[in-house]
Amino acid sequence: MTLLHDLPADTSSPTLVHDVAAAAAAIAPLFPLTSFVAVNPLRGFEHLRFDDACREGRRWFGGRTHLPLATTREALRRGELTADHLRAAIIEHDPLAAASTISVGARSVSAVDLIEYDLVHGPVGGIVAAERSPWVRAVEWYVGTWAAAFSAGHGRVAVPHRSLGFYRAWRRAAAGDPRLARLVGRDGRRRVAALPDDATAAVAAAAAELGIEPAGRTEAFRAALLTLPGWAGHARWADDWAPADDGTARMSSVDLLAVLLAVSAVATRHDLVTPPTLATTGADDDSVLSDRVEAATTWCTHAAEATHDVRRAVRSVLGSIGGADREAIWLAAIERATRERLLAEVAPGGRTGDVAAGARADAQVVCCIDVRSEVLRRHLEAVGPYETFGFAGFFGVPVRWTPEGSSQSEARCPVLLTPAHHVDLLTGIGPRGARIDASRTKPVSGRMGYCDMMRLHSLPNEGDVSDAAILLADRSEAKPASVFACPISVCGAKRP
Repeated sequence: MTLLHDLPADTSSPTLVHDVAAAAAAIAPLFPLTSFVAVNPLRGFEHLRFDDACREGRRWFGGRTHLPLATTREALRRGELTADHLRAAIIEHDPLAAASTISVGARSVSAVDLIEYDLVHGPVGGIVAAERSPWVRAVEWYVGTWAAAFSAGHGRVAVPHRSLGFYRAWRRAAAGDPRLARLVGRDGRRRVAALPDDATAAVAAAAAELGIEPAGRTEAFRAALLTLPGWAGHARWADDWAPADDGTARMSSVDLLAVLLAVSAVATRHDLVTPPTLATTGADDDSVLSDRVEAATTWCTHAAEATHDVRRAVRSVLGSIGGADREAIWLAAIERATRERLLAEVAPGGRTGDVAAGARADAQVVCCIDVRSEVLRRHLEAVGPYETFGFAGFFGVPVRWTPEGSSQSEARCPVLLTPAHHVDLLTGIGPRGARIDASRTKPVSGRMGYCDMMRLHSLPNEGDVSDAAILLADRSEAKPASVFACPISVCGAKRP
């Protein structure tokens, strides 16, 4: 039996490191909940044309990049776009369609009419994606639980050897994990113990064990990482966006890949490293295309006219419009209609929101440009003559916050800002270090059970304001006010 550490593994090879980085580069970073920001899921393909990026997204992520035909057809029925928008999008997608016709008896039917019928009435089909094997789903669950325990990090879940990093912590503990034995057998657990201690060396050794050729490493590595797309995205964040100075051990892309490949290698399974085929729509299948051709032929002919030549001509038109093309045309039509409405609203004399032209809104509300704010804005505009606006801004104080009893700090501001202050929560300490009788303290708005002093540590040249405090009175009862101490910064403080 060959042990993984007996296999050649050139850990200093710049090509191996480059292949891992290239594999991970296609995966958009997933920020933690404490500093979450929306990221384009196709971020790794932004160098490609939009249609090509969508195709790569469907292939690697197995997802849908466009609205389903049932949704776009319903939008047409509701009047959100018109047939003119759809026909203009057809010609934009295929300029030759405007000049193409097919002969049906003594009549001619334009290719634009034929494609329009297929888009609005033709068989829909559906996404056809490769099914994951039960073993892959089991690995997804197993490695995912380890990633969750490691990334939870501090407090409730204690991962042994966490400071060593994700791969090394797993390697030291996994040999005694009974769940791993169910995946790779008891002998497999012994082979895990023989893995190289370095994550990059483990990737190289596992790749050699699995027979992954250098030319195919990038795609094989990407396929393995996307077994866990969420955790792979979080590892991408840790690689390039996580704070480097807070001393937190994080799961890197090479760590996650090393664990996934190691499990595959000791089990001698290639499921994880097989690159996916392009996820197609059902409209690309020959059987569905035949149904589309038959439906369009029936629409444009009488029974006696549905000859073999007519069917062949219809197939030549619709055969060039695959499932992805149908969705792209619908998207272009919807964007055209949306653009026209927007330009009409912002033009002089246009309408703004639901407030009639020339009327005065009862209130104007400025919200952050955020998907969470859009729900509030939509409902607010629906209940009265109110105008809402989106504005790119942050209306708080950029601070880094350390909860009581924790060594982990969190930035309480958008990720595009750098915290200007570090705030620690300490219990039972009053101004200038004097302890305040906790028996006199009561909650303020139900949120403070003790007299809390949040000591604000300013960055250099910000001045020492750690002893500055304001007294907060508990006005919930008609008895002598309870006294609380909390910090104020140069920006001021919110008062209850």
